[in-house]
Amino acid sequence: RHQPRYQRVHPSHHLVFWTLRNAATDPVLLSCEPGNALDLMQRAWSAADSVLPPVHHERVILLDQLAQAFVAAGNTQGAHEAYTMAHSMACRVSGRESIFSKEVHDFVKRTPKSVEEMQNMYAQ
Repeated sequence: RHQPRYQRVHPSHHLVFWTLRNAATDPVLLSCEPGNALDLMQRAWSAADSVLPPVHHERVILLDQLAQAFVAAGNTQGAHEAYTMAHSMACRVSGRESIFSKEVHDFVKRTPKSVEEMQNMYAQ
């Protein structure tokens, strides 16, 4: 029986997620220019967006990584938008009052303007 598009996870969603996770920790990616990392993360987000259902915890992880790439590229507005989307999804997945949602909300309220500031915020 055929199911509507988003009633189940795309059969290959785990491949997209694990490929992105591996890429995000690859030394080559970590040492590439910030603009190139941002381009890769935007493509990764686009791929994940096509295989994940509208509400899914992996979306929060990828949006957070996308926001980090925006910060590294010096695009505070892009980072703020990605953190805002991550917060919205975190609220849907974990609930507005969850610790996780509140932590993501801190990045929406005080979007970091530099990699150093971002690292300090994640370390808290």
